[in-house]
Amino acid sequence: MSVHKHLDIQYHQQDTDYYCGAACAQMVLAQIGAGLLDQDSLYSDNNSHSVAETGWYTAPDGLTWTLNDRDPGTHYFVDFALTSEDLISRKLCWTIEHYQVAPVALVFGSAYWIVIRGYEASAAPNNSGDNSYSIVAFDVNNPWPPTPAPGPPPPHTSGDVCGSGGDRGVADEHIAYSTWQSDYMTGVPGGYWGGKFLAVCDPEPPPMNAGVRRRKRKRLSGEKLITPQTAARNAVSALKAYNLDRRTGWKKVLVDAKPANPCWSNGSIIPTAFFISCRLATGRNAHRFS
Repeated sequence: MSVHKHLDIQYHQQDTDYYCGAACAQMVLAQIGAGLLDQDSLYSDNNSHSVAETGWYTAPDGLTWTLNDRDPGTHYFVDFALTSEDLISRKLCWTIEHYQVAPVALVFGSAYWIVIRGYEASAAPNNSGDNSYSIVAFDVNNPWPPTPAPGPPPPHTSGDVCGSGGDRGVADEHIAYSTWQSDYMTGVPGGYWGGKFLAVCDPEPPPMNAGVRRRKRKRLSGEKLITPQTAARNAVSALKAYNLDRRTGWKKVLVDAKPANPCWSNGSIIPTAFFISCRLATGRNAHRFS
């Protein structure tokens, strides 16, 4: 039986196409009691304190400076640049488990910041250096897409429409660990942090060595598309396999929900999981898994 730790952190989308770091800072600072701060001000802090390397909208050191400067006196953040995906992923789990605060991870190479609000694993880590458990999945708040104009937000409020689906973003996405490894936590391709895997977390030392890993999911060859019926069955099976149908926040919107039929777009089939996301967007907050 796996364990699942999930933090209550409200989702907010970014206000411009380069404010992902500001939106992540906004979400994390709100969770730890700093209030719902303005993204323009947070971006200015992030950008003006990114000193290790030029060319970033929000560099790791700039985001770390902002979180510590705006922290209400309850937490301390450190930017970690580790040598493997395994080590940084375990650092994320420990920050959530022990400190009860959401870390922020740099994903898609060095392209994007997202908030990690939860994890699922074979067991909870016992300390910051524990590498005896295997990771199953992460829950994330991805602040993309930018808030559309015209109309609110910004400014953001505790009851705004962020996370309600479509151009308002998707709150609480479930990322299977195999997808996390192959698509998300891929490492910085070059520059000052080249070859490293980055996240802003609690200050305790990370594990020294990689640990137990789940067997990677076998990928299909891609030579032939699966049928729409198979895609629908797989999507529903995945929800049940990760017990998403039993989770608070997912359970309500999944009642009587059914996958829509996949369709073709520009010669490619759109995955059923995307359509489930669109269907669930009729609730207060949308959810998505991959």
